Amino acid sequence: MSRLPQELPALPLTRLDGREPFREGSAPAGFDLLEFWRWSGSDVIGNTLRGAMAEFLVARALGIATDVRDEWNAWDLETADGLRIEVKCSGYVQAWAQKSLSAPSFGVARRAGWTRALGEFSKRQARWSDVFVFALHAHRDKPAADPLDLAQWRFLVIPTSTIDERCGKQKKIAPSSLSKLGGEWVAYAQLRAAFERTASNMPAPVRASDDPVR
Repeated sequence: MSRLPQELPALPLTRLDGREPFREGSAPAGFDLLEFWRWSGSDVIGNTLRGAMAEFLVARALGIATDVRDEWNAWDLETADGLRIEVKCSGYVQAWAQKSLSAPSFGVARRAGWTRALGEFSKRQARWSDVFVFALHAHRDKPAADPLDLAQWRFLVIPTSTIDERCGKQKKIAPSSLSKLGGEWVAYAQLRAAFERTASNMPAPVRASDDPVR
C-alpha cells in the first residue's frame, strides 16, 4: 500500500457529547448536535442502526474501551490484546410493513480491507477479523420489539478460521447453519464468557504482510 501525502492524513475520531451547537461562522444557529442525533438515530430497529447497536452491545459486554465507532475499519472491534472482532447483525422484525417475519441471515463474504490511516483498499479480499460475533435480534413479537431490551438478543461466537474453512466463498449464512459450526447462541449476560472460551482455544493470530492497519 502506498502512503497518502503527509498534508492529508486521516482525521482523528473525536467523541462528542451532543451539546455542540450548529452555527453560521461564530453565530449560534439555535440548535445542537443532540437534536440531529435524535432526528437521525431514533429508528433503532432499522437495519443500519440496529447493526451499529449490535457492535456497541458487543463492545460493552466484552469491556472494550472505544470512545467512537469507526465504521470504515476492516473489522469492527479490537480487544486490548489485539484480537480483532467482526460483528454481524440480523433479526426477524423489520421497521417496514411485513407480510411475515424475515428469515435472518448474516453476511460473511470476503472483502477488501479498508485502511483508514492510508485511505486505501487492500488488493485482496479476505475475512480480516480473528473472531466473528453474530448478534441476532431474536424477538418475534413485532409490536413488542425493542432492541434496547437486552433480553431480546442472542449471540454466537465463531473463530474466523472456522468460517474460512467451512464457508469458503459463501457470502451469507443462516442462524441454523451457524449452530452447526460450533458454539452456541447465548444471552447478552453470557456473551463475555462465551467469547473468552472461544478466544482461549484459538492460536495467536498471524498477520499477513498486506494486512490492513489503522
